[in-house]
Amino acid sequence: MNGSMTAHNHKRPASQELPASSGNAAHADESAKQAEDRKNAIGFALRNVYQQTVEEAVPDDLLALLAKLN
Repeated sequence: MNGSMTAHNHKRPASQELPASSGNAAHADESAKQAEDRKNAIGFALRNVYQQTVEEAVPDDLLALLAKLN
């Protein structure tokens, strides 16, 4: 096997290189804030859907079926 392409000398393409270390902390803070915002938005949406479901009326045909069980 040719030794010219080993894991030790493989370089990432420029588009995949990590930003300079001075920007990593700011980038991490931004990513953490975005993740937190996304989590909050998902939580809000789930609570909203749950509340709508709780407030939804039970269909008459389902109530009739339940009445037959008694």
